[in-house]
Amino acid sequence: MGGSPVAIVTGAGAGIGLAIARRLVRDGFRLGLCDLDTGLPDAFAAEIADGRAFAVVGDISDERVRDELIGGVRKRFGRLDALVNNAASGGQSAEIAEMDLATLRRTLDINVVAVVALTQAAVPLLEESGRGASSTSVPSSPTSPSPAAATTA
Repeated sequence: MGGSPVAIVTGAGAGIGLAIARRLVRDGFRLGLCDLDTGLPDAFAAEIADGRAFAVVGDISDERVRDELIGGVRKRFGRLDALVNNAASGGQSAEIAEMDLATLRRTLDINVVAVVALTQAAVPLLEESGRGASSTSVPSSPTSPSPAAATTA
């Protein structure tokens, strides 16, 4: 498929995710963005007046949010060249005896399960790009249980 490359960036509302999104735009990418914050990804997408980006506001661990993001990329751009799994939860810092298991499960859902699920959902569209597939996960901190790895699908 022709045209500018397309990337998805999760956790794109601030920090590393926003910096990655800004860099990708400078490099000519069109973007599908996702973040929990209701204003930040929309505001960034609005900065790109020529329709090169759109934002989905929601929790990436929610299957409906992942479907909206992948479906939006397919509908608007018809391709996907890169996936940046940047959304993450800092979790908790506690002794194991005091660790809240509900918070741990939530952290694992965001930092591990959602990364795998979004990557699985993106693989068909990544493969259709005809240039191979690239997915990168960015941990929120060195102690985060996020799988920090670059993979090729």
